[in-house]
Amino acid sequence: MRPAKLLSCNLQSLQPLEFVLDDNPAWISQNQPYKWVGIIDVEQQPHSYGGSQVPYFYNGLDVDVGDYIITTGQARILKIISITNKTDHSVNCILEDENKSNLYQDITQSAAGNIQLGEGFIFSVVNGYPILYPMPTGLDFSNNYVSQIYSKFAFYQKERILHINQFGHGFTANDLITIDHYGKYRKANYIAGEYDNIVGIVTKIRNTSEFSYQPIGQFININLPSSSPGEVLYLDPDNPGKVTTTVDSNVVLYPALIKIDDDTAIFANLNSAKVDTTPDTKIELVSINNPWAKLETLMLTETTTDANPKFLLYEGNQIELQDNNVYSFNLDIIGIDSVGEYTVHKQLMGTIKTRSSQINLESEVITNTVQQNALWNVNCTVNQPNVLRFAVTGETNTIVKWNGRLDLNKVAII
Repeated sequence: MRPAKLLSCNLQSLQPLEFVLDDNPAWISQNQPYKWVGIIDVEQQPHSYGGSQVPYFYNGLDVDVGDYIITTGQARILKIISITNKTDHSVNCILEDENKSNLYQDITQSAAGNIQLGEGFIFSVVNGYPILYPMPTGLDFSNNYVSQIYSKFAFYQKERILHINQFGHGFTANDLITIDHYGKYRKANYIAGEYDNIVGIVTKIRNTSEFSYQPIGQFININLPSSSPGEVLYLDPDNPGKVTTTVDSNVVLYPALIKIDDDTAIFANLNSAKVDTTPDTKIELVSINNPWAKLETLMLTETTTDANPKFLLYEGNQIELQDNNVYSFNLDIIGIDSVGEYTVHKQLMGTIKTRSSQINLESEVITNTVQQNALWNVNCTVNQPNVLRFAVTGETNTIVKWNGRLDLNKVAII
């Protein structure tokens, strides 16, 4: 395991970059800076691990986006959100008063979110927890500083809550949310049978630009492949233990992570990204490796009131088969009268070919009678083009309800 990183540094400059736009322009926080361009001198940190970029030392090259810098007490910290240049002894970066916590917590009531220039240290965060050891020697920081940093992270629940700044988010507490490929959060929904990937639930609304949410499961810090925020990352079948954004239609890929930003993700707790919005009267299985092979199960129903035959229907429609296929079929059907006194149970099986919009029975239909009723019957016929029919016959002045399960095993010809 790599040793912990805690780098002594000296904050050389802060230049305001972005400013607060609060809901109420009369607040003292209005137009106060919360992002800065910073220049930091970094001292090397010795250790005994030979696998770092510079063996046995951490330095400016090891500073990462997501690290924090502190130079004074009261847990006034800034987060490194972007690095424009870094060397072994210096880092040019963008710093942010995350959640505007320094600004709103300022006891001088001047809404100052910056930190003082001068000596400090840079620390990293792992799974929401600040890593504050081994404390650099020679710095005038007391244990109280460390406890306040831990208290701040606990207050913002950084081990399980994400705080987001997005103008006009439109959320309310308890909304289930997703994140799109542009890194923007929105309410989760489904359209045309496709579910959004739910990334979490909104826990708090600060204003029209800021909200907090709890991700599905614990979020993790991880180096991710190049991809867009909100993108689903899959287990890579060609690289065990790694993830990929590439989807191969001939290989079953399982969702692993949902990207939040460049170094943060949550585990993808996704059963499926699709849902069948049609009535539950059809089951369909398709071979991934051989898409010409398919198995369908349909529920067929009808009601007879006399001795005239009627055709079983699937969702009110006749059974139309796709052209240029060979099918084996197996119909298991039961009929029962309205008072539950009489029943019939039959099973029919056979082979069908459809080609050039013509349908033919390729074999004799085999009928197995499980429970006999002398007056009630089931027959199989075909009708052009490509219509499979099952005719059921009841008896005069008797209501008979018919329910059948039709299995169609299909192999495409062309």
